[in-house]
Amino acid sequence: MKKTILLGLALISLSTTSGLYGQTTAFVNVNVLPMDRERVLEQHTVLVRDGLIEAVAPSRRVQLPSDARIIEGDGLFLMPGLADMHVTLPSSQATEEQVGDFLYLLLANNVTVVRGMSGASNHLQIKRRVASGSLLGPTVYAGAPPLGGRNAQDPQGAIELMLARRSAGYDLLPFPVTFALPYGIPWQRRPIPGGIPSEGPFPRELASGAPFPAASPP
Repeated sequence: MKKTILLGLALISLSTTSGLYGQTTAFVNVNVLPMDRERVLEQHTVLVRDGLIEAVAPSRRVQLPSDARIIEGDGLFLMPGLADMHVTLPSSQATEEQVGDFLYLLLANNVTVVRGMSGASNHLQIKRRVASGSLLGPTVYAGAPPLGGRNAQDPQGAIELMLARRSAGYDLLPFPVTFALPYGIPWQRRPIPGGIPSEGPFPRELASGAPFPAASPP
C-alpha cells in the first residue's frame, strides 16, 4: 500500500494555523499529487513560506533556506487539502474534548476547509478560535441559524435578522428544506445591503427573479 503524507497531517505537525506565519517549511523528496490532472510529481520539494506555497519543483533544483524547517518525505505522497462544504459542527452541548476530537479527525483525513451548515452560536466561537490558533482545526466558514418559520414572520424582520447575523460574523445563510417566504415580501425586489451568501434548497424562482408565491397570511 502506498504511504501518503496528507497536508492535514502536515498542518498538525506545524502545531497551529497561526504558527505557519513567520516561518518557512520544506517538504523534501515527496511525491506530489497536484490534482490538476492525473499525474504524480516524483521526488519534488514543496517550499512553504509564511503560510503560502512558494515553490513546487524537483528537489535537486530547490535551494533550501537556512532557516527552513525540513520535513523528509522520501517515499511518501503529498496532496492539497480537501474542503468539505456540508458539515454539521459540534453543538453547544459538546465538550471541549469532543470539539477538539471532531476537528482533529477532519485534519487527519486531509480536510483543511469546512463549511458549517447547522447554524449555532458556538460555531462562531469555533471559527474564531481556529482562526486565532488557539484551537487546532480546519478553516471554518460558519452558517447562520436557518431563516424561516417563526423567526421570519414579516419582510422587514427577516431582512433585519439576516443583516444581524452577517454582522455577528456568520459567513452564509442556510435555507431549510421546508423554507417558506414570509407573507407579502417581494424578495427579488428587496436587495439586502452588502448581501449575504446563501445555501440550501433555494427556490428557483428567487434565483431567476420571477414572482414567487408567499406564504399565506396568518
